Amino acid sequence: MEELSAEAAAALATTQTTAESEAWYHEYLGRKGRMTAVLRGLGQLSPEQRPQVGKRANEIKQVLEQALAEHQEQIAADEMARVLAAEGIDVTMPGRRP
Repeated sequence: MEELSAEAAAALATTQTTAESEAWYHEYLGRKGRMTAVLRGLGQLSPEQRPQVGKRANEIKQVLEQALAEHQEQIAADEMARVLAAEGIDVTMPGRRP
């Protein structure tokens, strides 16, 4: 599980667009994602192991979800800055007369 967490964090760091981060979400946290498979496999563990493993799995999932949200905010800000820079509108200039 720790290896999966480290791998997911490294993969998230390499995403640079919204589409890539969505693909990352589906691969790791989606319905058929790798983290979801770990959580579904908890039923196969012994009753003594289940609480500790389940708790750690949920903690990892929450950390990954938080990291994804922060990364998506950063990507959105970068994309907005790129769009604004490309437009090149100077809002301090007087408007055009019709």
